[in-house]
Amino acid sequence: MPGDPERPIVLSPTEHVLFEGANPTFHRTWSQYQLFVVSDQALYIGQRKNVPRIQRIPLRDIRRIRVVPVVNPPTSVVSILYLVAVTPALVWCALWARGTAVDMWPPRAIILSLFLAWFVRLYVASRRDRHALRVETSHGVVELTAPADPYAEEKSYDADLFRRVVDTCRQAGFGEPSNLSA
Repeated sequence: MPGDPERPIVLSPTEHVLFEGANPTFHRTWSQYQLFVVSDQALYIGQRKNVPRIQRIPLRDIRRIRVVPVVNPPTSVVSILYLVAVTPALVWCALWARGTAVDMWPPRAIILSLFLAWFVRLYVASRRDRHALRVETSHGVVELTAPADPYAEEKSYDADLFRRVVDTCRQAGFGEPSNLSA
């Protein structure tokens, strides 16, 4: 692990790795990379946001660790986004119905609305059915949410990765068993 840019976590010589996992999926951006290492002494969570960050949580400090579902976007937000998406077509139809000279050819307004609606659908799909790793420690709560991803297989892989982290911590004697079905 030392010196490997994809595995930036360096353990002390007295620590032994029990589990190491990541999901460096090709279509995710560099900032969505997550790495987990569970040793016999600590849980390491590596993330790349604007700056790479590694968080070490000693296993003795973990009070509870579990996989939790992430709340889906509110229906009102999704409805507003879809309304915004269809606005170009609605405006064109309203102008045409009033007999106003419309300089936008109808297919352009409809194509723009369909294109925007597709992006709203992608937004909703990428945020539905996600999970988070929630670690409650003696010092507070750490919650790491799986990246937004429209692919169900990736969401399933992320949830399985979180479950393996939880189960490994449980085998080491900390936290609680993963309670999500496979």
